[in-house]
Amino acid sequence: MQKTMPEWYTHLEESNATDVARFLTSNSCLPGPRANLELLYSFAHMSSSDIRPGSLQVLCQWADCEDTSASEFLSMAALSALGACYVHCSSDKQLQVLSLLKKRASDPRWRVREAVAMAFQHILEAHFETAQLIFSEWLPRATQLEMRAVLAALAHPAVLTDEKRVTFCMQVTETALAALPDRVRGEDVRVLVQALSYVISVFCASSPRIGFNYMRKWAETGRPLVSRILLKNLGKARLKQYACEIRQIQNILRTH
Repeated sequence: MQKTMPEWYTHLEESNATDVARFLTSNSCLPGPRANLELLYSFAHMSSSDIRPGSLQVLCQWADCEDTSASEFLSMAALSALGACYVHCSSDKQLQVLSLLKKRASDPRWRVREAVAMAFQHILEAHFETAQLIFSEWLPRATQLEMRAVLAALAHPAVLTDEKRVTFCMQVTETALAALPDRVRGEDVRVLVQALSYVISVFCASSPRIGFNYMRKWAETGRPLVSRILLKNLGKARLKQYACEIRQIQNILRTH
């Protein structure tokens, strides 16, 4: 198994697409418990450093592959690479990329959904405000799986560098919590709840003052599902140094 792209790979185009696809799939580690994420990052980085006229077309074709075991890793690699290429694309190509990311955010394959979050993390790393605008446009009409993609992308400590960014993350979280039903019904809700059960702790660890203020506010709503989500986050190891704040919120949850 190779974790980086081979020396012969310098860029993607239609003439070498078959060889690149063969290399990616043969080193994917799929089927198996863990995909070759290192190879995904290597491919995304190298693809974004030398974008050729035909490369985006190939990536879009791979990203739009349907549900087959052979195409899963190709879809993942293409989505991640499209995210890395996004800020270098023309406006019409950006619209095409966003359309694919939105479509694949609701893909039945969980690894493909995860690749959408990875794609957005590339955009966040390149220009946080660009991703922020995209998310702000998505959220009012977002499905539960689209919300999950946004939250998972934002739960990336490398981009949570100031309180303004963390505040935005908590506002997105508040939107997702408000959209939750009272009980978990259906796979889409389960997946969103699963994400909410850890991302809040990531945001809070990056800015404890803002994070715990929002958590206190949500604890006072008295909603059982929200309370369960908060307790999951309070139990994460990344927050264990904030014992006093955790006890305060636990006390609120007990009295509501």
